Amino acid sequence: MPSAYCAQLMCDLLAIAKFLFDVLKGELEKKKFGANQVYNIDESGITTVQTPGKIIARRGANQVGRVGSAEKGSTTTVVCGMNEAGVYVPPMFLYKRKNMNNLLMKHCSAGAVGVPSPPKLPTTS
Repeated sequence: MPSAYCAQLMCDLLAIAKFLFDVLKGELEKKKFGANQVYNIDESGITTVQTPGKIIARRGANQVGRVGSAEKGSTTTVVCGMNEAGVYVPPMFLYKRKNMNNLLMKHCSAGAVGVPSPPKLPTTS
């Protein structure tokens, strides 16, 4: 992309972010929300197949062993939330599968919820 286009795009994004935060600030001042009423919710993707790190071997070695996964793997989405008062919403795990297996939630934190992700809707053109 040309740098002038990128600079214009960045200015537009900054203007939109400033507008959104101005609206948020106005609503927070108008409604007088407390620290325990506003939550920050975020999502993150966790991959099931990890990439192996660097391999350290003796100089001149003919064979170096390495264990890796041949699976393609999938990404599990985790949604978490917390407010300024320190109260957190237990995490929600969205698994890419049709049916849920309760063994996937073994050793999770108290209150965590696991659900299969909804199927993708067909698109029509």
